[in-house]
Amino acid sequence: MGRTEYNRVWLVCLFAQVFIVKLLDLNHNHAVDSEIYALYPSQRQPTGELLTQSQNMLSTGSNPTLVTDFLHNHNCPIRQHDVHVLKHKLQFRGTPQEEIDSILDKPHITYSIDQDDNNMTATLSSVSPSALSSRKS
Repeated sequence: MGRTEYNRVWLVCLFAQVFIVKLLDLNHNHAVDSEIYALYPSQRQPTGELLTQSQNMLSTGSNPTLVTDFLHNHNCPIRQHDVHVLKHKLQFRGTPQEEIDSILDKPHITYSIDQDDNNMTATLSSVSPSALSSRKS
């Protein structure tokens, strides 16, 4: 009983010129341990290289169930719903032109845009870094 006494606090405050006195019980009404904490959404998320790999898998069209299985095999306690949320966050939220610009502005991407005389037809040419290195040799 002595331990629970330390988890009770009397709160006295003045509200609308009336003193309010409450006894707050600060004991948890559920189990609290590291296993429960590991189930919190903030702790289930992949980090570092696992996050990068799972984002790459989702952005290239991998099935979220397979991504979940991949993360479980790497000891990441993620839920299926968390992978769907991760996939939703990867969706671009701009105009098509902004999406193309964001892709072309990434490092190691070389491109050129050729247009005809009337500016009606444009051709986008892209070269991978490995193709560039093989041309130089």
